[in-house]
Amino acid sequence: MQYNRRRDAGRPWEGYLARGLERMWARGELAPAADPATLAATTLASIQGGLLLTQTRRSARPLRLALDAALAYLRSFATTPEKQYESAATAGGATIRSRG
Repeated sequence: MQYNRRRDAGRPWEGYLARGLERMWARGELAPAADPATLAATTLASIQGGLLLTQTRRSARPLRLALDAALAYLRSFATTPEKQYESAATAGGATIRSRG
């Protein structure tokens, strides 16, 4: 199959994310029921949706919301509360903000 720019645009990033999640799953950092490929696709879809809305609305808020939702979804598959916090605190240098 030949490369199609529109169809294949996000696939390298999805693959990188899936491989990282597969390693986390193999180390027991993700719940046994977690599907790394599905998690990667869901995360990428959330980010792409946030980017699209950010561009059309000319506001960074949709992307921030999408990133927060994607991280929360990923964290929900962490095997322990400590790992949920660690992954949240170190995920891509993201800052943890209190919502209290």
